[in-house]
Amino acid sequence: ADVFLADAHLTDFITMHREYRRMGMCHSVITYGARGTEKKGADALGAKAIEHVTSGVWWSPLLTSNAESKKFIDAFQKRYGRAPEWYEALSYESARVLFAAIEEAGNTDSEHVKHALDHVEIPSLLPGGKLSFPSDTGHQTRALYVVLQNAPDGSISVIYPRDLVTHPGTLAHCQVEHASR
Repeated sequence: ADVFLADAHLTDFITMHREYRRMGMCHSVITYGARGTEKKGADALGAKAIEHVTSGVWWSPLLTSNAESKKFIDAFQKRYGRAPEWYEALSYESARVLFAAIEEAGNTDSEHVKHALDHVEIPSLLPGGKLSFPSDTGHQTRALYVVLQNAPDGSISVIYPRDLVTHPGTLAHCQVEHASR
């Protein structure tokens, strides 16, 4: 097979990918779902070990063309001294939309807040730039996934969506070196 697809939490990704490399496996496309492009993974495995690994996430600090995203990145870096991860951005966005729904509802009653979400639309750091929960989508927000890929030089590229691409994706070459970590 030319594709390796798995879904894992960060610690599981590190363990699985270490074993993947130890076994000498190689696929043209490698993904562990939302995992594989975090700094903690690179720190644990080494940048060379995670070349060409792709991840599908909901947001990335590479999305600097969006004003809301840029504002969040700047504030996060100022406070924590590092770039935010996707899950931190989604937590922030969840809190923002909850506060907007509470304001729309005029109180904190859960049923009122739930119904207020039907009317809330806020500028968002997510791809597409707005966040809403329309009834025609079953009250699910619609935002594109961001597909990231680790590059051989240690950088990370956005390879999807097309209008946000920072570098085209590449297929892995099967020159596996056994991991020493």
